[in-house]
Amino acid sequence: MKKFLFLFILISFSNIGYSQIDITQDTIDLKSTHKFRNNIIDDIISDFVHRENFRNWKNRSKKMIVISSQKNSDDVFIIKVFPKIRENYSIHHLEDNYKAYINNKDYLIVFYGAIDSFLERKNNEILKLFPEKKIVKPDTDDSEIKMIVIDQPEIFGAEYLVKGNQIQLTEIRYFGSIE
Repeated sequence: MKKFLFLFILISFSNIGYSQIDITQDTIDLKSTHKFRNNIIDDIISDFVHRENFRNWKNRSKKMIVISSQKNSDDVFIIKVFPKIRENYSIHHLEDNYKAYINNKDYLIVFYGAIDSFLERKNNEILKLFPEKKIVKPDTDDSEIKMIVIDQPEIFGAEYLVKGNQIQLTEIRYFGSIE
């Protein structure tokens, strides 16, 4: 009995401070780190999810949206929105340097970049959501030339221009990265 109690205490203490969640599973208990400060991002998401271009994504059960916001001047932003699914093959290239996430009943929204104009911080802890990236080692061919395989997927999404409170869809296309 003492061994069992010792093992239980050891396992309990080893898990303290570990802040990671497996988003490929259920995210019902994941608490949002932020809330919307205004309607801009909510309006962009509404426009995005109602577009026919993303109908295949809408049919998935484990939906996720990645939003990258770049500030060009005081009131001008470029917002890129990417439909993702919460599967390992779809999220392996995403990094844990995001600024916020909002979890709602339909999808998880993860935010990168300049978010302060659109989101307000809650008191919830920011958890690590994505698995660690694989380290790619160079391959050596027959002539001993080292080659690094570049594994950067093209990401399909939409880009919006926000000036003040005005939102304009600028394009729907493939993007080389989420930055």
